[in-house]
Amino acid sequence: MNYGVNVSTTRSRSDVEYRDKIGSDYVFDDERFRHDLQKEWGGNLFAEVSRSFGRFSGTVSLKAEYFRSDYETLTGTTTLWDDWAFFPNASLSYVITPSHILQFNVSSDKSYPSYWSVNPQTSYINSYSVIRGNPELKPGRSYEGQLMYIFRQKYIFMGFVEYQPDKFTQLPYQSDDVLENVFRFENLDYSLSSGVAVITPFAIGKRINSRVTLHGIRLQEKSSGFYDTPFNNTRVFGRVGMNNTINISDAKPNLKFTLDGYYVSPAQQGVYRLGYSYDVSAGLKWLFAGDKGSISVKYDNIFRSHYPSYMKVDVGNQYSNMNMYDDSSYFGVAFVWKFGGYKEKKYTKVDDSRFGK
Repeated sequence: MNYGVNVSTTRSRSDVEYRDKIGSDYVFDDERFRHDLQKEWGGNLFAEVSRSFGRFSGTVSLKAEYFRSDYETLTGTTTLWDDWAFFPNASLSYVITPSHILQFNVSSDKSYPSYWSVNPQTSYINSYSVIRGNPELKPGRSYEGQLMYIFRQKYIFMGFVEYQPDKFTQLPYQSDDVLENVFRFENLDYSLSSGVAVITPFAIGKRINSRVTLHGIRLQEKSSGFYDTPFNNTRVFGRVGMNNTINISDAKPNLKFTLDGYYVSPAQQGVYRLGYSYDVSAGLKWLFAGDKGSISVKYDNIFRSHYPSYMKVDVGNQYSNMNMYDDSSYFGVAFVWKFGGYKEKKYTKVDDSRFGK
């Protein structure tokens, strides 16, 4: 049995000033000056119990968390969040026979927006589009459940559901007053996804090992506070992926070739309607010196097709069509040599997830 207490606090301050060019000088505009301070306090209690007997084993934990967030500006202070939340986690396994295993997993977590996304500053993309921070953005939560059946220790059949209240995502909005497209992170009421997945590994002869992954997903996203255009969108889409490893030669030289790819059918993200996307990547690996050394060459996103084929908005009085042309391929070469007796040092990783853009 494990148990503990965790307490944390953060402060995020941003000052934004504007200077207008008048003649040859830049004059400070005090009416548009922004001073923003966001304070967060969090504390949680957690307990975990693990037990195994016979064919059954399991781990169950529960975290109770209190979180408060205050937002302070030059005009006053607003409380964005002041609430308790509970996060259960469980992993249960039942071995019917060594070739037939049932697993049930429940997980929950909280995600925080980056400090860049809550910064109230406005960044200009072009004459008609801007990126604007949302200082009132709330943390999002996720609750996920999976039921998995493992057949012959390699075939996996799974059903899953995930509920995400207050999920945040970046969405565009076209203002009626100003000819301007505003991109801003917004909180949804919730996001609900459910579906099934099948993972099937197989071999072709003695040299080709492959794995096929199939997903069927139903996604519902609702926002009742998205400006004057509330939405409740539902979309069913699928994903198919395949990984292949080909042993060109097991002897000298020891060469392995990999060919991976996936395809995602048209999907959605908030008010966006997304087109299909796909990927094809290939690599070659040479092992030598008793597998101590290796040289790898990899070419990712060969057809530069990671981005959806289209991104459209057509809801209420909102309509836009975005085309993206800056997708890129990646080519890399890696050399690895394994020294005998080397042990990797373990370091405590600093959580920098909120510092990214």
